[in-house]
Amino acid sequence: MKNRYITVYHVTRHYGGPEEGGWWYNWNKPVETVKIPKKYQGNTSRTRNKVDQMVAKLKQDHEHEEWGNIYHMSDGLMVSVFTETNRREFETKVRPHYE
Repeated sequence: MKNRYITVYHVTRHYGGPEEGGWWYNWNKPVETVKIPKKYQGNTSRTRNKVDQMVAKLKQDHEHEEWGNIYHMSDGLMVSVFTETNRREFETKVRPHYE
């Protein structure tokens, strides 16, 4: 089985452009990445529960960093935690292009 990771992201909202009355996108910036130990890489209920516990712990460790509301004009920062196959696979690297 491939290695799996848990990554904590800071998510902020950014203005994309004026097309169609204006559009916005989320920017995911990785803050912390943890490799899931080999013994929890399987797909049993025990390993899924352990991974869920790891995700919950990371979310709890970073929840104090959240503020405001990213979907409101007052701005903010949201913390998201993802289980990934590739390290930091949900990181935003380039501004999306409107089509």
